[in-house]
Amino acid sequence: MRLVQQTMLEEAERLETVDAERDRMLFDDSRERLQRGFLADLQQNPTLDPEWVYSAAEVYAAACEALVWQEVEFARQRDTRRDNLRDAAAAQARAIAVLQEQGLLLQRTVGFDLWRLNQPGKEASR
Repeated sequence: MRLVQQTMLEEAERLETVDAERDRMLFDDSRERLQRGFLADLQQNPTLDPEWVYSAAEVYAAACEALVWQEVEFARQRDTRRDNLRDAAAAQARAIAVLQEQGLLLQRTVGFDLWRLNQPGKEASR
């Protein structure tokens, strides 16, 4: 159980580092491609209608804003996953502590070690 707990904590850490960096690179790349496309449209047609330029700029701004909102949502989802993993690891640690305490109480009151029953080839000691 402790290995699972450690794995959950490592995954939570990875969400803060590796996944956050991957998402940042994804959005940086998306912004760059959006900007290159917009500039290519402008350069391709030097005699563009002012109305078209105005409309294209509005679409470009809306697309940039959509990327920001998507980036915020990705960060929120990462935070939620990280918090859930940390909470699960903490709950598992509490469960282990309760099980250990139960084992000690049973050993003191009944006189044998139930933890040894989980080990193949070993009998509970009295």
